[in-house]
Amino acid sequence: MRKKLTEVAVQKLGPEADKRLEIFDSLTPGLALRITEAGKKSWSVMYRVAGRGQGGNRGALRRMTLGTYPLIDLKKAREQARAALDLADRGDDPADKKRDEARQKGERAFEVICARFIELHSKAHTVKWRDTERLLNTLIVPAWRGKPINTIDRATAHELLDEIAMKQGIGPAREVRKHVTKLFNWAVDRGLLAASPVAGMRRPELAYSPRERVLSMAELKAVWEAAGKMGYPFGH
Repeated sequence: MRKKLTEVAVQKLGPEADKRLEIFDSLTPGLALRITEAGKKSWSVMYRVAGRGQGGNRGALRRMTLGTYPLIDLKKAREQARAALDLADRGDDPADKKRDEARQKGERAFEVICARFIELHSKAHTVKWRDTERLLNTLIVPAWRGKPINTIDRATAHELLDEIAMKQGIGPAREVRKHVTKLFNWAVDRGLLAASPVAGMRRPELAYSPRERVLSMAELKAVWEAAGKMGYPFGH
């Protein structure tokens, strides 16, 4: 079935009795709306890749799923379908690009980058790397699991630090800021990020204050007297 789809029509369309329904959009070639017997709606696009067939003709007819409705509305589905058809016209298979993007997204997921940071940096430069690993995996990875590292912005980092400070205290939040700053800087150096989302972050309450305490007169006297009882080179 082919018809001019509208957002209202897509909302109202329902399944036929004991039969899956498929409607092609007359305004966007190849775009199809599938409705299952249970009423679930999903988008797909049909295409042929230029130059993939015999004699340089278009290849076999292929289908690529775009996503479910209403998560993807009609406007977004049309945009994705047109982008896929443009790729096919240029001789590129949009399904291949979609798989590559999914693979790259998985490789750039925060927990994957975090594991690489611990293995390649923390273990090599930090004696207490297990403490770093425990802190990252306990307080940060659960919050950012599945997020590509380049999608974590400053606001997201602030929200996590605020939550840790409220629930765990300033101490853990301070440690998280220190280690996540190192992780993001390492990711920038490795070309995984263009810039660190926490660079220049102003969180004075999470800063490490230098020690300013000095010995009291009584403590100085005790040290002096103790030194007098010791031999060279500590005595006087």
